[in-house]
Amino acid sequence: MMKTTISKDIDLADAKAGYDTACKQILSNRVVLAWILKSCVDEYRDCSIQDIAEKYILKSPSVARTPVHGDDPQSKLDGRIVGERNEDASMKESTVTFDIRFPALLPHSMEPAEMIINLEAQRKYHPGYPLTKRGFYYICRLISSQRGTVFTGEAYEKIQKVYSIWICLDPPVHRQNSITKYAVKEEPVVGSCHENPENYDLMTLIMICLGNPEMAGADILQMLDVLLSGSIQPKEKKDILESKFRIPMTRKMEGEAEKMCNLSDAIEEKAMEKGEKKRSLESIRNLMKNLNLSLDAAMEALGLPEDERPEYRELLKGC
Repeated sequence: MMKTTISKDIDLADAKAGYDTACKQILSNRVVLAWILKSCVDEYRDCSIQDIAEKYILKSPSVARTPVHGDDPQSKLDGRIVGERNEDASMKESTVTFDIRFPALLPHSMEPAEMIINLEAQRKYHPGYPLTKRGFYYICRLISSQRGTVFTGEAYEKIQKVYSIWICLDPPVHRQNSITKYAVKEEPVVGSCHENPENYDLMTLIMICLGNPEMAGADILQMLDVLLSGSIQPKEKKDILESKFRIPMTRKMEGEAEKMCNLSDAIEEKAMEKGEKKRSLESIRNLMKNLNLSLDAAMEALGLPEDERPEYRELLKGC
């Protein structure tokens, strides 16, 4: 007997969750993060990928996302960023979980100074609310949570700048192959007074929308498209990343790439099954309504396999 629709929906949700987890694992690689910082964060524009990966991304971040395999000793050797917690919560507010969160040193600073980087992987660009608003909410939480950790009392001068970088895997067509920044800017209204940018340039939201890698106009878009693709086989992905972008594929990354490929196939297959199921339900209802057929007669007319019919009887109870 075929699985019920509920169990299939659970399987699909599990597959999507597994795909998202594998995606975050790959993105947390130190060299991948270095590519993203160099391409999107102004402070690292003139730095080399190697320097960003080895010098500026802190080796022992105080706050980052919790690794899926926390007890895996290999995770300490394959270049991923790991840390203690990825949650920010207060007693009155619901928990917010950050995909990847880590501190990074500011280059060329006269004294040691840090920024907080938050990286999010998002499949839907329109999840039911403006994604940019969610991004700024995350930024505000990352700034407010510094009280008691980065500074105490009224030492607001110690507040660290926050970048929240969102990678959208399936954006609408008009957003594909784009990188957009949202930041605080100074705009004199009367007079020509100017403030030190360090005192107001504290938050930047970056939206990276992927699309067709062949149409992408920037290396970072091509790299992320290849890296996060569920349709490119791991070996081909490894060849492209190592030859064009000089990103070594660790054993862990290869395993996550294989998992993404398998889960992508499963998601597509289950989505097709769900679409076919929906069409069959509509056909059954139409036959019952327009030709006044019984449920069993309608299923017989459609030639539905015997082992699938109990599921449709359950779905169409009362019809």
